[in-house]
Amino acid sequence: MIADWRRAFRKSAWQDNVSAVNIQRIYRLSFIAVPIHVAHIILFWFALSPGDSDKTVQWKYAIMLLHASMSLVAIGTGAAAWKLKKHNGVQKTKAIVLQQLLIFSWLLFGILVAWADLLVSASITPFLMACLGVAVVFLIPPLFSVLQYMTAFLFFQLMLTWTSHSADILLSLRVNALTLLGISLGVSVFLWRMHEERMRQQEKIESQNRFLEQANEELAWTASHDSLTGLINRPTFIQKADEWLNQGILSGLIVMDIDLFKQVNDQHGHPAGDAILKSVADLLRQSVGMEGITGRLGGEEFVVLIPDSDEHASSQTAERLRQTIEEYVFLNDIRITASFGVAEMNGTFAASYHAADEALYRAKKSGRNRVEAGQPQTDSTFV
Repeated sequence: MIADWRRAFRKSAWQDNVSAVNIQRIYRLSFIAVPIHVAHIILFWFALSPGDSDKTVQWKYAIMLLHASMSLVAIGTGAAAWKLKKHNGVQKTKAIVLQQLLIFSWLLFGILVAWADLLVSASITPFLMACLGVAVVFLIPPLFSVLQYMTAFLFFQLMLTWTSHSADILLSLRVNALTLLGISLGVSVFLWRMHEERMRQQEKIESQNRFLEQANEELAWTASHDSLTGLINRPTFIQKADEWLNQGILSGLIVMDIDLFKQVNDQHGHPAGDAILKSVADLLRQSVGMEGITGRLGGEEFVVLIPDSDEHASSQTAERLRQTIEEYVFLNDIRITASFGVAEMNGTFAASYHAADEALYRAKKSGRNRVEAGQPQTDSTFV
């Protein structure tokens, strides 16, 4: 039976919470059930009278004994449910055993109380209430509801053979029991389907939320990165550079421009040019590492921010980058060079960029494929 339960629960991910729901209900129900059972014991104890017949005395003592037993069951299952609740995730096998034990106890309790009541009446109300209570309290897969109620009806039939009522009364009791069992089964299946639908809706909402979160992340990435190279774009680079300046981080700024890149596009085509831009971006990322910041300002112009680096150290880094690009063989055996302008970050980003850009201009005017350094100008602006 437990193996069948586990196979049924594995059919979809949302069903994993069914055991947790049942355990929560068992725990809360114990606070209600115990006082009710104790109240029955007290009520029947004080209802004992010297004038009671033997059957009435047997009936009252049987009811008190059954309620005392169920109060102990309620305390034990409530304590077990509380222990399972303390874990981060409900232990499924233990949870299934616990809920099966309580379902069996409820149905057996209903049968035995109904048997005791038949000593003084022709009512099987306790059994009917137990069947309906199981349907309302527990979330049970429909197949197992059928099996459990069929088993309960067979036990009930066996119990009726121990009574001395007439055949007509026994037939009426069987019909009433069968009718209520059918109603209880219908309620159980209905509540299970409602839970299924609720979980499907919840899963759908969570899926939509995940989709929206992913879409927002993609939009945020698109807004902050260059779509071709994957490097951060101009506005994002400026924002990060300003953050470093505000935090007082010593850093060096390197502005790089690929030499004669228009000729590459004209001779080899724009697809080849795009491939070279991607490769250059990869080389910059690999050379700078995770600590530095690399971006594409536009066209064939790239920019790098080096932490804990003054102008001299940044110039050395730029020289290594220049040599790496010069020695690299790009798509279709294409070779390129690049010019670099370097400045120490100081004052404002606009002033630092202006100094690096002026140094880049000097590198271009001096024959390209070289590194030049410059000093920030405090009255410069950058947009």
